[in-house]
Amino acid sequence: MAKKLFFNILAFLFCFTSHSKAFDSLGIVKKEDKFFIIHKVSPRETLIGLAKRYQVKVEELRKHNEALAKKDQINVGQVLYIPTKEVPAPPKANLTEKNAQKKNNRKPKYHIVKENESLYKIAFMHNVHIDSVKKWNQLADNQIKINDRLMVGYAFASTTEEPAIPKSGANIVQESGMGAMISGTKTDLKLALHRKLPVGSYVRVFNESSGTSVTVKIIGKIPNIDADQKVIIKLSQSACKSLGVVNERFPVTLSYEKVK
Repeated sequence: MAKKLFFNILAFLFCFTSHSKAFDSLGIVKKEDKFFIIHKVSPRETLIGLAKRYQVKVEELRKHNEALAKKDQINVGQVLYIPTKEVPAPPKANLTEKNAQKKNNRKPKYHIVKENESLYKIAFMHNVHIDSVKKWNQLADNQIKINDRLMVGYAFASTTEEPAIPKSGANIVQESGMGAMISGTKTDLKLALHRKLPVGSYVRVFNESSGTSVTVKIIGKIPNIDADQKVIIKLSQSACKSLGVVNERFPVTLSYEKVK
């Protein structure tokens, strides 16, 4: 009886550890032809413990995470890249067919210009590039008037597959300050770190100097270090490229739903 109970406990522990990856990871990204699990550090986790859980060497974790180059200490909320041989399954849906269907179901969306609104601000509110707004409305410059009716994009019959992009309104927070790039994030995904927003939130980042904006997904917290004290958001390299920024620090305006 005792022997049977012992093997049942072993079987339970094996099932728990084999599925822990799926529960703890935030997703899988590709960097330089290699795949990495994005892991957010939880309380009481250690670097050695994570190495055992994901079956990798501590040296590999140091190699692919710049913050671990000089120390093995990790902090709660810190985001780590764990090398893995797992490859995301290819999408099952026919993307070409879906895109064609969405194009056929779309219809123009309009905005009525209000007092103190600029073309930059309207483009930001609707998450589109200012050049697109000018093209849709045949504008030669950025001059607009109150009560002008501007096309600002397309509305689709169904938007269940689109991320929850914040709109203007009472529940929307706008925050201005400095942005920075997350070092070593060579991925095509638009990712970001924020001080208080929960993982999985979406934020619109606007660069008024270029009139560009990008929607990013929050994957963790900004590290509490002196170098980042004045930074309100840190963006992946792909997101920075979409904003057209080249400096390590750059002014941004954020728009996101208020955390309840």
